[in-house]
Amino acid sequence: MAAAKVRLMKISGDLEQLNPLSAKLLSCGCFYPDAVGKYVSSTMGFLPHTQDEPYSEKLEQLQTAAKTLGLTLEKTGEPEAEGTWSADDEAALTALHKQASDYTDEKEALHGQKEVCEAGLQKYDHFKNLDLPLDSLADCAFVKARFGHLPKESLPKFQTVFDDDPFLQFYPCSEDKTDYWGVYLAPADRVNEIDGKFAFLMFDPVSVPGAAGTVAQVMEQVHKSMSILDEQLAALEKERTDYCSKEQARTNAVYTKLLFLRDAFRIRAHAWHSERSFMLVGFVPQEKEDELETMILTLPDVTVERGDKRISARKAVKMTGRRKNGD
Repeated sequence: MAAAKVRLMKISGDLEQLNPLSAKLLSCGCFYPDAVGKYVSSTMGFLPHTQDEPYSEKLEQLQTAAKTLGLTLEKTGEPEAEGTWSADDEAALTALHKQASDYTDEKEALHGQKEVCEAGLQKYDHFKNLDLPLDSLADCAFVKARFGHLPKESLPKFQTVFDDDPFLQFYPCSEDKTDYWGVYLAPADRVNEIDGKFAFLMFDPVSVPGAAGTVAQVMEQVHKSMSILDEQLAALEKERTDYCSKEQARTNAVYTKLLFLRDAFRIRAHAWHSERSFMLVGFVPQEKEDELETMILTLPDVTVERGDKRISARKAVKMTGRRKNGD
């Protein structure tokens, strides 16, 4: 299959026409900019474009916020050729970003609370058979409670070596394959001594969150708290989906405009300009050049000059890095 031929096209004119021209070139999708510097001399008074492209950062913010909220971005036609980034557009982007940030913060906070509850339940579960109020144990001035687990092989040592000490007591609450989980009580004036003896027995203390009531009662309250958190998460998800449904069209419109403004800017960035004029050079498929020229010449004060240089479309793509100006 023969390669399509392209022709060099030089476009020049009044600088005020560069914006509408870039929109027309973008809509045709068949103009491949080349380096203007190869076709102008320093005496012509043209300078290269130096401004930074401002729309990619906004587009990234929009895409990130949309992904967070579960919005699917779609192009919705083409914006007006003279469209600009307005205060309303900026406000819409700011509002979307804030909604995504608030949603993330609230969701993470709720999940964080659930993780705390789940971690507490895992600890409480080892001691659920302890029929003593946790708050009473914590408030006792003369006896200190230590929760944790003791290797099963240490229990015979405990019963043999320390059985004659009436103040040294370990109360198993549950067990697994290797350990007994329970609590020991120590007189306040002997805490360090007794802690040392249990450390000798490889007792591993764990921190049990303080609460009012027995372990079983506390676990019941934690389960209720987790149910409330689940309801709040469900409400948050409904709020998110309602927001997405309401803002989908507006978000797509902003997304479409940003794509247009970014790509139109990238075309204009290839143009060189003087104080009042511009010059833009590029390659156009030969079968499209008449159509494109007619479209361009609807603009006042714009001139089109066709070259007679022909190269393959494949080479033009290699030179410009893309076939059409899209997202």
